[in-house]
Amino acid sequence: MSTSTAPTQSSSPSQSFHYPGCLILSIIQHNCLGSSNVFQTLFSFFTSVESSPHIVALQDIPLWRNCPPVFRNYKCFFPPATDSYKPRVATYVHERLLSVISILPLFFERGDLMAVNFHSPEGLFDTSHNFFRLYNAYSIPNGHIRSVSPVDLVPQYDFPTLVLGDLNIHHSASDLTRLLSG
Repeated sequence: MSTSTAPTQSSSPSQSFHYPGCLILSIIQHNCLGSSNVFQTLFSFFTSVESSPHIVALQDIPLWRNCPPVFRNYKCFFPPATDSYKPRVATYVHERLLSVISILPLFFERGDLMAVNFHSPEGLFDTSHNFFRLYNAYSIPNGHIRSVSPVDLVPQYDFPTLVLGDLNIHHSASDLTRLLSG
């Protein structure tokens, strides 16, 4: 008996795109603390499980020559480094997801925020939505100022949006009236 890994479409155009292993979207979000060891441990774990996540959103990523590490079976998207900032976030998308839908990474002239648009004319992840945006943010503590504001993270759109990241909510900038004990 032969098994096919090619995508299939349902007979009804109103039903969504079906691809083995991609009916349920799996996402991991993690702060690497700037450590290559944390990064390697995380991705080594993925090789030991039966089904690796489709998307991995990382913050405070380790860098080598202003680029995050690569990992087998994943395409890495990250803001480009400039004289003003370095990448602080990276979004890894598994090849099996890249093979069946269109994606477009979005960068905002900053290293602590990025987005990825996912598109399929037939619908995404067993829904009728054909467009989905994922934000990846790292709110870097800087005195009493957030590097990523809620306005940046929660814009109003007519399509599904998911915000992931380390927003440092324990930081005093999250709630200036909250008292922190040391």
